[in-house]
Amino acid sequence: MKLKNTLLASALLSATAFSVNAATELTPEQAAAVKPFDRVVVTGRFNAIGEAVKAVSRRADKEGAASFYVVDTSDFGNSGN
Repeated sequence: MKLKNTLLASALLSATAFSVNAATELTPEQAAAVKPFDRVVVTGRFNAIGEAVKAVSRRADKEGAASFYVVDTSDFGNSGN
């Protein structure tokens, strides 16, 4: 019985630790070394690339990803600054 309680506590503590960490952006070299888990598309109006990266980071956090890499950006309708 003690073993079950210990395992449960360890799982809860590690789940708490993971929820605190935010997803980190990978460099191109790091991204090439790992196999992608999923590809997501984030759309919105961003005034700077940093805003787009923040949006992707929030999405990665929501999906439970440890890291992310921005593959491409595009300007729909050629309406950039």
